[in-house]
Parts: sequence; C-alpha cells; structure tokens
Amino acid sequence: MTTFSPSDSTCSRAKCNIVVKVILIRSFLAVLFIILGISGCKGKHTSIKIGEPPPQFTLPDTKGQKISLPDSVKGNVVVIRFWADWCTYCAKEMPAIEVVYQKYKDKGLIILAVNVGQPKEVAEAFTTALKISYPVLLDTYSVAAKRYGVVGLPTMFVIDRNGILREKILGEADREIFEKIVVQLL
Repeated sequence: MTTFSPSDSTCSRAKCNIVVKVILIRSFLAVLFIILGISGCKGKHTSIKIGEPPPQFTLPDTKGQKISLPDSVKGNVVVIRFWADWCTYCAKEMPAIEVVYQKYKDKGLIILAVNVGQPKEVAEAFTTALKISYPVLLDTYSVAAKRYGVVGLPTMFVIDRNGILREKILGEADREIFEKIVVQLL
C-alpha cells in the first residue's frame, strides 16, 4: 500500500486538480441552472426590437417599493440592466455604471439593475459591497428577463425619453461606451 505525505507534490497536485474540477463543474452547473431558469420550459420569450417600446413590467426593489416600466420612469432615459452576483462582468461593470449614473442622474438618467433569479439578501449584499446607489429590482422568477428575451448576463437595454428601445447590449460594456450611448439620449 502506498501512502502519501502532505509534502508529496504528486498528492498536492492531484488534490488541486480534483478541487479545480469540482469548482469548474459547480460553476458550470450554476450558470446552466440560471440560464435554464431564465429560458425555462414554460413561458414565452419575446424578441424585442430596437425602435419599438419594450415590454412592460412591475418589480419590487430591495426596499419593497414597486417600480413599473414605463409608468414609473416616463420622460427619462432608462437603462435596464439584467444581472446576477455570480456574473464576473456584472461585478466589474456595475461600479463603472455607478460613476455614469452619478454624473447624469440629475439630467434624467435612471438605471434599473434587475437581479435575475436570486433572493433579496444576495442582491442587497452584492450591491451594498459595490456601493451601488441606483435602484435594484428583484426578478425572482425571471419573469421580466423572459419578457425581454434575456439569454445571458449581463444584458442591458437603453430606452429613450419617449419610451423607445434604442440599444441592447449583451455582455460587458465599458464605461466609455456606456456613457457615450447615454449622453446621446439625454
């Protein structure tokens, strides 16, 4: 029988490989679960189009207040950003968006950060740690995400002051690109 000591590099590498594989498998399953939760077997996905009004929704924010689109945000430039705490791009992008929000919120910019499929406590902890001040909405059952045809995170929709969808960004958008899009609509 062969025994391994803690100082044996073969044992350490083998254990590391197993740990890495377990982490990768768990991460893959978590992402798959969220994607399946968003797409679901039931419910109708819509494909919203640039130049048209986006779907309506009403969602609670983390403080319990209901926010309805378009009623709660009429006359403003609105950015709807679908995200989750496991999304590395989301964690990187949200503070950059905060900078733009602080710069233009008094000129009519509203950002709605829609958390997809996670409990309130998770969304609050994540956004508090990132010092996010724009409203965080809870799409616990992915209803709004389905209406918007969200298939990956982050996904961002930019709506002009007339309630018309002007941009859709799937994936990461850096601060400069985001700010340029917003400024053109303000």
